[in-house]
Amino acid sequence: MGYRLLFGTDLSKEDLWRDMDALSAQRAIEQITLARGYIKEVSVLNDEIPHEGLSDYLDKLEKTGHKIIELFEHDPSDIRRSKRFIEVYLSGAVSVSRKYAHLHQKTNNEDVHKQYENFLKEMVNVFDKQYHALLDDDIFDIDVEIEVLKKRMQGEAYLD
Repeated sequence: MGYRLLFGTDLSKEDLWRDMDALSAQRAIEQITLARGYIKEVSVLNDEIPHEGLSDYLDKLEKTGHKIIELFEHDPSDIRRSKRFIEVYLSGAVSVSRKYAHLHQKTNNEDVHKQYENFLKEMVNVFDKQYHALLDDDIFDIDVEIEVLKKRMQGEAYLD
């Protein structure tokens, strides 16, 4: 897992992706690559914004973002459901953070600081909800598959 987070994965060779058509797989790879770039930029911006409280929020965004990307890598179908997350929320978090870092170099406006801090709190919540929604989908998929197999085994008299 650590290797994957540090160096990434050659997604084009993943066995889990073999059932996807080439166009869908390419789109998934593009989305994951885009997400990785945004997460890396969160890390860079975190270094540019010298504030411990804000840094904690940015750390949480980065860590949760990595966990979400890992879920995408393991289940490419999640990409379709999460395209909006990557292209709106993740890119939005980067865009606002970039602007705040630039402004912070010029001035230390307390109102803007509080507004940005509240924004980061909300984004941490959004990232956590996205991560848990993806996990819940995976749990639901397993539950359904187990029930289908149980019914089949009962129908074939393998279970009581």
